[in-house]
Amino acid sequence: MKLIWQLLRQHVSVLQLAGFLVTNLVGVAIVLTAVQLYRDVTPALQVPDSFLDNDFIILTKEVEGAGIGKTSFTQAELAELAEQPFTEVHADRSASQLSESL
Repeated sequence: MKLIWQLLRQHVSVLQLAGFLVTNLVGVAIVLTAVQLYRDVTPALQVPDSFLDNDFIILTKEVEGAGIGKTSFTQAELAELAEQPFTEVHADRSASQLSESL
């Protein structure tokens, strides 16, 4: 070990040693930050989404032309959907109550 220190003292300046120390500290800080971010984000990404479970299906109607005219489901379409075997409860919701203009 003593020979290694003698060799280092001859070929490495104090400024180079200080530079190595600073770059190693920056590298360790980057690695620790990445590990911390991974540990913080992983639980949020693994939690199942409570809103869009397998219990819900969102249906939309294709808009033809420029969307002028009636773009919501008709009562006959809603009744047909309610009769489907996979439908337990359906809710008629509209996307917006705002007026539209071109």
